[in-house]
Parts: sequence; C-alpha cells; structure tokens
Amino acid sequence: MISYGLFTHVSDEEREILTSTETVRGIETNIGIEITNIGKSSFGGGVITRISFKAVALSIASNYTVNVEIPALEPDEKKHIIILTRFVVNFEGSARLSLLMNANDGMPIKTYRFKGGLATTNQWNSTLYIVNKEMFNIYQSVKRTKTQKKPNEDEST
Repeated sequence: MISYGLFTHVSDEEREILTSTETVRGIETNIGIEITNIGKSSFGGGVITRISFKAVALSIASNYTVNVEIPALEPDEKKHIIILTRFVVNFEGSARLSLLMNANDGMPIKTYRFKGGLATTNQWNSTLYIVNKEMFNIYQSVKRTKTQKKPNEDEST
C-alpha cells in the first residue's frame, strides 16, 4: 500500500507564495511525488509507465509514456521522485495529473492520496494548480518591497 503526495520544485522565495501543488503559468518546473509505504510489509518497488495531464476546464490533454522507477520501500519509509522535468504549463487553472504504475513483483499496487483515503489500484490521481504569472510577479514584487529596509531618516540630513 502506497500513499502519494504531489509537489512542485520551486525556489524558497516562490515557496513562500505557492503551495506544494501549485506552479506558475509559463515557468519551467520539476514535478514530483512523495511516496510512503503505509503497508505493514516491504514494497519491492515498481515503475511508473504513463503520466496523463489534463486541464480541468479546457480540452487540453497530454499523455507521456515514461519509465520512472519507484524505489523499494520499507514500512513507513518515504521517498521523493521527480516524475516530470523542465515541465511548462501554458494555461491557468487546475489540471488533473494521473499516473499508471506496475509493481516489480507483478502484484497490484494499492494507492491512496492520503492514509485512510479511498484506494485505487496501479494508478494515482491528483490536482495541480497553475497560477497567473503576472499576478504572481506582482505579489513577489510587493513582498520584496515590504521587506526592503527603509533608509534611516537621521542619516539623510
């Protein structure tokens, strides 16, 4: 039994603004998953074979045939895996990210978005949110301005 969490790789400055499931339209990012073995026995690893990406409000979809290794995990062990590198999304809103996978031993992989959630077999789904680039840049600019030190009034006289 494997639990998955989605994350985007962003700078520390961007992380102060974005959640782990957000990216900015038009900006290159790496997308990864955090996997946890929530079962009572070892998981022998596997492979992600397909990644599907579909805009929720638009008729935009992409499917990628991949060969991304899922490492072996002991119970309660967590690992981060990058599943898409240098990924750029050119629309705003939400998108459905789906993974298809197989275990190395051929047994079904029960997957959960979170411990105690509903199980799926050999697949996993999550939502990625794509934010407006211009609004993100304005917010960053305002944040930087607020944190800049103001000159000491006594020094200017």
